Amino acid sequence: MIQSRGARRTLTETTGITFFLALGNQIRFSGLEFTSSESGGFRGAIDPRGNGFRCTGCIFNGGDAGILWIGGGIRDLFIADCVFNNCRAGIQFVRDVVRAPGNNNAQRRQRAFAPGRFDILRCFFSGARTEIGILLDSGNDARAVNNPTPNNSSGDPNLPSQGNSLRVDAQNQTTDYAANGRRSVIADCVISDVQLFGIALARSQSINVSDNTITMATRGEPFRNAVQLENRTRAIGLRGNTININNGSSNTVGGIIMVTFTDYGNAARFENGCRNILIDRNRINGNGGTGIGSDGWSDVRVTNNRLQNTLNRRFDFFNRPGGANSFRSTPTGNVVINGRNRTLRTLNPGPTTTN
Repeated sequence: MIQSRGARRTLTETTGITFFLALGNQIRFSGLEFTSSESGGFRGAIDPRGNGFRCTGCIFNGGDAGILWIGGGIRDLFIADCVFNNCRAGIQFVRDVVRAPGNNNAQRRQRAFAPGRFDILRCFFSGARTEIGILLDSGNDARAVNNPTPNNSSGDPNLPSQGNSLRVDAQNQTTDYAANGRRSVIADCVISDVQLFGIALARSQSINVSDNTITMATRGEPFRNAVQLENRTRAIGLRGNTININNGSSNTVGGIIMVTFTDYGNAARFENGCRNILIDRNRINGNGGTGIGSDGWSDVRVTNNRLQNTLNRRFDFFNRPGGANSFRSTPTGNVVINGRNRTLRTLNPGPTTTN
């Protein structure tokens, strides 16, 4: 374990490099403070790559990211009671099957597509430079068969080893963050004044996101969302979160938004939408924007949420080519807040599935 003893230990760097490359297993950080500068690339104060990584009670100031991992191999990761001040991204995991650990391609595929579970608990994210609170992005490391360009696939043309056959294997793979029948958890975090995404999950599966408070900044890029699910994300539970999206008359900020995949010139298609999503007991406050919305979606449950009627669009669900949207069950118990509670009657349930 690396920990502070007595007074908090502060580590400062000015060159935009990673403080610690945590390659070993069961590495623990406790009570440390990191101050970083931006590198113009992807550098984290800590880059965890082994099994059983623990980080508790640490403070991260500035830099590209507080905790950043690129590749594959999260197993039994635990982050709790940490503070992320003015980090461009607080916690960022980016899948790259080519850079996943392993002695052969079979091991790399296993670590990239079914790495294991994690817990992120009671963390605080804030600061005028904060763009992203928590990001899990598994949707940029593929390429289409016999096509090195990203079109009609999900690949980032700037990734190394674009011709590697592992990138073909990754084309339609969603990373599953469950282990031993237990989902991963993001809970009881406060994400404040964030400019782009509070919590964003792309091609990620088996995660419960509950009892977090997310407040979007009034500045930032268009089409920013407190919670964004994207590109074949599956089996996500969104429960008891409080979301504040006060942004005046703008329509481009959202509360809980599910989208397909349109990066790198790809056309939005139903097959790349989100599936098996539970949106329950969330409260979305604010002016302007969309409360809960999706395109190319299926097997979605929307129950017992409260949305302020000052939102421009409380619900916004629409289709994409290639399939038919469907709720798992008819949305029930949703309430619009307008001085007094009243039953929501404006959500068109569309087709309903019983699976």
